Amino acid sequence: MVLEKIVLRGGSRGKGGKEALAYFAGGFAALADLIAKAITEKGGTIHLETPVTSLHVIENNVTAVNTPRGEIACDAVIATPALPITASLLAPHVEKDYLASLENIQYVANIYRYSIGNQ
Repeated sequence: MVLEKIVLRGGSRGKGGKEALAYFAGGFAALADLIAKAITEKGGTIHLETPVTSLHVIENNVTAVNTPRGEIACDAVIATPALPITASLLAPHVEKDYLASLENIQYVANIYRYSIGNQ
């Protein structure tokens, strides 16, 4: 049996070919779990699978988010979608120069392909 791994890392190797990425012990799911635990222990609420359609901003602070389920008041927001989606939500609320700097960041997704078989 052969295990083949093809990884596109978006230039994560240094000049000498050494891997330059960091890996969180237990994977990034473990990191997300720790963040979620800290939020809920401090009385926060997490809304999963709730897409945000727009933001309510007062004096540069997000005070609520609009979702298909209605408005959700908030003290803070953690944005986890791809940067182009986050930039589109921020667009009405930030200066054009800042928005342009976000839009100029080249979004690169990581791609993994695993094949198990006789080769």
